Amino acid sequence: MLNVDASSPLRFWPAHKWLQLADALKATGLDVAFCAGPGEKRMVEAIDPGRRHLSYAGVLDLPQLWRLLENARLLVCLDSGVSHLAKLARTPSVVLYGPGSPALFGPGRFWRNHPYRAVTIEDFPCRDQHGVFKREVRWVRRCTRTLAECPAPACMHAIESESVIASCRELLG
Repeated sequence: MLNVDASSPLRFWPAHKWLQLADALKATGLDVAFCAGPGEKRMVEAIDPGRRHLSYAGVLDLPQLWRLLENARLLVCLDSGVSHLAKLARTPSVVLYGPGSPALFGPGRFWRNHPYRAVTIEDFPCRDQHGVFKREVRWVRRCTRTLAECPAPACMHAIESESVIASCRELLG
């Protein structure tokens, strides 16, 4: 399952990379399905205009999404609420972090045994903010800029599909 949306466009991964990932997973014999929240059907259509893969974009409520996750062999998603739902559903997950921080939003100690891979570019130059809930936390490296400040999220564009595919292969065995 590939969940392609997030709460901020600054977390979006380029459409052509999603399609490369979907095609690579399909080539291993997996059934691939795109997923996105309400009103995001066009996002998936832009990623897969030829409709080579299933799409559940905009048609699932939360219990249905949970059920889909429970039965999925793998989830690839952005740093979003769906990544946390996957922990509860015990779905192996590959999570893409651009402006976010795997140290803050990854599995942590409680979910440390959850099958999970974070894909990010360590020490990305503009991931230089240290704030968490209006407090300065020196070990945190994240970005909370707005679209006006960062109209093209270089941190997300820098994540290569090959590194995401490699993480998927690790989790799938």
